[in-house]
Amino acid sequence: MFNNQKFLTCGVELEIDDGGTVNSNAQKLLDIANKDAENLYIKTDGSLDDGLELVTHPMTLDYHLNEMPWAAVLRKAQELDYLSHAAGTCGLHVHISRLAFGCTCEQQEAAIARLLYFVEKFWAELLRFSRRTQGQMNRWAARYGMKLTPTDQMCHAKNKILNTLARECQVRGTDATGIAYNFNDRLRIYKRPLPARKMKIHLPHNVNVVMGHTRMTTQGNAQFNQNNHPFLGHVDGNSFALAHNGVLWNDKELRMEENLPMTSVETYSYVAVQLLEQQKTLDFDSLKFMAEKVEGSFVFTVLDKNNSIWFVVGDNPLCVMFYDGFLIYASTQEILWKAIKKLRLKAPTDILEPKEGEILKIDRAGRITTGGFAPRTSYEHW
Repeated sequence: MFNNQKFLTCGVELEIDDGGTVNSNAQKLLDIANKDAENLYIKTDGSLDDGLELVTHPMTLDYHLNEMPWAAVLRKAQELDYLSHAAGTCGLHVHISRLAFGCTCEQQEAAIARLLYFVEKFWAELLRFSRRTQGQMNRWAARYGMKLTPTDQMCHAKNKILNTLARECQVRGTDATGIAYNFNDRLRIYKRPLPARKMKIHLPHNVNVVMGHTRMTTQGNAQFNQNNHPFLGHVDGNSFALAHNGVLWNDKELRMEENLPMTSVETYSYVAVQLLEQQKTLDFDSLKFMAEKVEGSFVFTVLDKNNSIWFVVGDNPLCVMFYDGFLIYASTQEILWKAIKKLRLKAPTDILEPKEGEILKIDRAGRITTGGFAPRTSYEHW
């Protein structure tokens, strides 16, 4: 399962309950755990009635077994009247470093797919081993459903996340739904004049980055699919996809001022694609140029050929939630929390809500680079 044993590190989250959330109890446990090294931190968790969550920093398996003073920490927790398994509210979570699964994204995906397949294939045995009831598992660790191969298993899990998130995004619009992704060295855009709940979105194997949009029509008939998002653009011989949330009101003026060609696309958002194509490149400077030219409310999302997603944030909302190994985004926190609840995911490790004037680039490895622009304010449209 693990291709790189030397990179295998594990972070453990152990929940304990019924002993209180007072700082003095937490400090007694920290004094033991961190006597010789900074091994542990403690937080509260909404799933517990009156308890704490003990969280280790990443450690090797050997360190967990021979250096981390687990026995002494747990004895002190028992002395303080904490329970774990017997409390009925607690979980034990083990986080594994992605590098343990391989050095490349492809190796990691293949190994994680085998792990998912193993869990589904031996679900009954693992359920007994976990000492949980089926009801508890359905609430906290629901299965994705058995598929024929590990690759199918991984693809099914991604599609479940994507379709759930798309349906929650319907609050932003039901006139059309679209996604964009790179596959076999080509940018693919799939969009239809349908609400997300009527779209069966299915990703090919090995697709790891997806941009999506649900549309409420304000200009351009949604029944003509060229008016729906995402839009296809080309710079320097490479394709990109762009989606826009918001309203622009100077697209006609820009087409005249910048001598932009007329097209069959009736949607004002498409002027952003044309401005980027005019710059003949996709980078922070060209996105800054575009953002400072348009007037209106917006968040622009752009997917490039390298599987980087760019966010150009005006005065419309945007929220990005980070997990260990992946991220999800939508217009609002509310949308994401509803999707998380339905998917039975844990709380994200970080939440990012960029401010107006920010440009973010998130590459396929999750690295974030930032730029900015000066928002253009105009009230002439009123």
